Amino acid sequence: MSPCVSRTGGAGVAGLVLTIAFASIVDADSGYSVRGFGEPVLSSEASVRGRGGAEAAGSTPSLAGNPASLAFALETRFTGSYETEWIRTQEPLGAGGQKVRKEYDNLIPNLSLVYPLPRGLRLGTGLLVGRRKGGTIARDTTTVDGQSYRQVFEATGNVLRIPVLFAHERWGTQFGTGLDVLLLNQEVLWENDFPAESGFGDSRDFDRLSLWGVAFRAGVRKSLGSRVAAGAWISLPSELSGSRRLENVDVLGGSEEVKLDREGEVAERYGLGLEIRPLEDVLLTADWVHEAWEGTDGLSPIDELVDVNRFAAGFEWVLSARGRGPSLPIRGGWRTELLHVLDNESREVREHVLTAGSGFGFAGGRGTIDAFFEYGWRGTKDDTEYYEQFVRFGLTLTGVEKWTRRRSPEEEEEGDW
Repeated sequence: MSPCVSRTGGAGVAGLVLTIAFASIVDADSGYSVRGFGEPVLSSEASVRGRGGAEAAGSTPSLAGNPASLAFALETRFTGSYETEWIRTQEPLGAGGQKVRKEYDNLIPNLSLVYPLPRGLRLGTGLLVGRRKGGTIARDTTTVDGQSYRQVFEATGNVLRIPVLFAHERWGTQFGTGLDVLLLNQEVLWENDFPAESGFGDSRDFDRLSLWGVAFRAGVRKSLGSRVAAGAWISLPSELSGSRRLENVDVLGGSEEVKLDREGEVAERYGLGLEIRPLEDVLLTADWVHEAWEGTDGLSPIDELVDVNRFAAGFEWVLSARGRGPSLPIRGGWRTELLHVLDNESREVREHVLTAGSGFGFAGGRGTIDAFFEYGWRGTKDDTEYYEQFVRFGLTLTGVEKWTRRRSPEEEEEGDW
């Protein structure tokens, strides 16, 4: 790639510089988190994460999966989660060499509020992190005439969902529907750093993207006897629209910015699940979630998108204290899925995750704290791609508030006698 030594002259030149830079970087090894729309974030609560993430047929009120589950909220319910992650990446360097990177990250994947309404309706809203993008790729390379320099590609961003969902139970079946407001934000930096004595000037190019849209979501859950339930849900997003800003910073610190209208798409999603209770204290769950990425337009023309099928299964075993103390849930699970973008060799990248978790109540049953632990890996151990291992730990705090009718002064006086 030829270095950029002066300011660009407009949208066409700026777009060409950015496209060439992106192609050059991604043709080399690229971190999974900076590809496409970023890595998936499972925004479910910790009790669900401990069971592998399967919740399409669950009876725990949740904004993340089947909206029909909100019908089980009998009181005002607030939840918030915190998650921390450690990642170990083996980066191939060629000729059998490799570099090991260790990174740390944390986020709040969900905040939710579920509120009972008259006539058996339930309202749920909050904030969910759907995907996140973040990482830096740096490499040493040379120009066509042999001048060495350092090339840096850095990306940050996320896909957020703000749900407004309603649920109701009728005929022994739970129904849910509503909208997700989708917010996509992304910033990408391309940078060329030359030695001071080289005679070349450094360059910095920014690509900032801000899009929004809505997705219609609906779901149903049905008990099949006293020990089995099935659930299904679907999410149909509209086209996202917004703006794209291209900025080039020259060697003297001056900059030129171009603003363009931009549209984008995220995948349709749908899921099916089962919940089985073979024993009173044992719960089994299983899910299949499909994301139709292959038919959508990526953020870059060089992205090769593929459909994602996520399979998850888990269990929960409640150890009863039999009057000697609180019960203790023991949870475990597994899930696997493809990443939605092919790697630099046009190969599929699969992620595997093993999960565990537990929880306890406090404040006389008005609150719970649930925890989950995940160990996972993605990629392959070879000389052409990253191999990543990760450990995640998270907590969800849940609080409930029961609403009762306040007694009138006349009733209080009568109660004193």
